[in-house]
Amino acid sequence: MTGFLALADLVTVRQACRKSSRILFDWSELISWNFTRPPTADIKRWLACAEGTDRVAIVHQRRWNRQAAWFAALLRTKNCQVRSFSVDDRDRAVIWLNDRLL
Repeated sequence: MTGFLALADLVTVRQACRKSSRILFDWSELISWNFTRPPTADIKRWLACAEGTDRVAIVHQRRWNRQAAWFAALLRTKNCQVRSFSVDDRDRAVIWLNDRLL
């Protein structure tokens, strides 16, 4: 959980030179995740990241639905489009990310 939350700062720094971003989170090799509600400061970091993000695709196994749903809901509060894809649909996730915005 700590490592995932720390990604927000890295992504935000990388976005600084772009108008907007599209991001693929590939959780296909994730083995375990002790999911708990993160501290408010960490949530704010992801919200700042979402402000510069158009789309996020999350590729994951079914057992991570709860984590993906929570993360997607958080990002959507900043009008970021988010979709989950099964591990077998990774190629569809990449196509959706590269598709032009409607």
